Amino acid sequence: MTLKQNLTELLVPTLNNMGYMFNPSTPYGEAFLKFSAASGGPVLDVGTAYGTSTLQALNNGIKVVANDLEPKHLDILMERVPENLKHLLTLSPGKFPTDVSYKPNSFKAIFLSNILHFLKGEEIEMAAQKTFEWLQPGGKVFIIAASPYVGM
Repeated sequence: MTLKQNLTELLVPTLNNMGYMFNPSTPYGEAFLKFSAASGGPVLDVGTAYGTSTLQALNNGIKVVANDLEPKHLDILMERVPENLKHLLTLSPGKFPTDVSYKPNSFKAIFLSNILHFLKGEEIEMAAQKTFEWLQPGGKVFIIAASPYVGM
């Protein structure tokens, strides 16, 4: 297998050309999943794309709110979820942090996967404020972010 073939399987391009979904999950995604399973959820997966982390959390019996800017990603995710797990999933389309809102103390874990580098300074501040408002006491936030200057 060539490096290009290997990367094609690991990095799945998004429909809106805003980046890639990691498949399988990264070490940070694995930490999110391990904590989610131990805490029992519910969790928020921001920037879920096609749902690598969401699907794994659902398979662990965790309630997940999956957020993505691209509604078609969430449609594809829902098609991938087995019928017996669909009751655990809530789809939440919209731009994070400006177009989505959740009740305070809603989540035991929040995963921000490759979205912060698309935000402006004031949006990052709003993201931090909202994230910690939505997080339950003792909960954790897991972040993957790149430099906005990196081109793939």
